[in-house]
Amino acid sequence: MERRVEKDKNISDNYVAVLIAYQGGGPILGNLKTTHTIAVGYVYIIQLTNKGEFFYRLEGGVVFVQDDFDEGVGLVLAARIGWVIRKRP
Repeated sequence: MERRVEKDKNISDNYVAVLIAYQGGGPILGNLKTTHTIAVGYVYIIQLTNKGEFFYRLEGGVVFVQDDFDEGVGLVLAARIGWVIRKRP
């Protein structure tokens, strides 16, 4: 973290969140078979924002997953890259 502070980068965006995700309906392209899936659980999020206002985010955690055929506990891992529209005060 000291290296990020020396480079004047933000290090304050690490937090725990509740994840509720739902996937349903048909596919956008093609005729793939899909199922209705719901996931609920906790994730730990690390988000880094640089001076150019781009952010990099990594999420990981344990969730309860249920679809049309099965249910159980699983791991979730997601990565995102984005752009911050509004600057912080």
